[in-house]
Amino acid sequence: MKRTLKGIFALFIVCYFSTSVFASKIPIGPDLAFGLGGSFGVYNALAVKGDGMKYHPDFGYQGGLIMEKMFSNRYGIHTGFWFTYGTISFDMTDTSGTIPDAAFDFMSVSVPALFIFSFNAKKVSLNLLSGFTLNHFIYSHMRYTDSTNVDHSSDVLHYLNYVNVAVTAGFNIKFHVSQFSDFFIGILGDFNCLEMLRDTHGDDMSYVYSGRVISGVMFRTDIFPMMKRK
Repeated sequence: MKRTLKGIFALFIVCYFSTSVFASKIPIGPDLAFGLGGSFGVYNALAVKGDGMKYHPDFGYQGGLIMEKMFSNRYGIHTGFWFTYGTISFDMTDTSGTIPDAAFDFMSVSVPALFIFSFNAKKVSLNLLSGFTLNHFIYSHMRYTDSTNVDHSSDVLHYLNYVNVAVTAGFNIKFHVSQFSDFFIGILGDFNCLEMLRDTHGDDMSYVYSGRVISGVMFRTDIFPMMKRK
């Protein structure tokens, strides 16, 4: 763990000082970019109040379209449209006792609005991302096996706050493959600001969060050229 943290810190320092070394050599080029991305990560829920459910991390996938606009070599915005399929596992306690290995399967669409702070070198850039993501759940089913080994499945979308806003932060490292294309890989995390379940009258307060690895390709254009450097 210490070696990993030291490696990340060293990478950050190298990218930071590379900015000053290469800044004068970076051409002012296409800065509005469109791309395709995918991610794989872990989804879970934090139970702040209530003892009816005990949540466990499970996996999810994302795919989507990305748009980025840089206003200078340092600052820009990141948005897009993402589709998510994920699972949150939990143990549920009811009148018959504890039912282990229950799960929510869900699908959602998301629109991020993230601020970019970029450290640029000649062929690589480190981009810090922070902002908010609007999430809309479009499907959710709960499945579990009861104490008599009978499988159950039911639509639970109407129990969820199906429109939610998440705080999002992370980073990506972007490699300039050609004048008009980039490859990137990074890490993003989300924490939903609204409770997962609605109409619980404060009896159960749980918040969905996730951490995922994201990767994709970007294609830069010369539409809306960025401000000239002073």
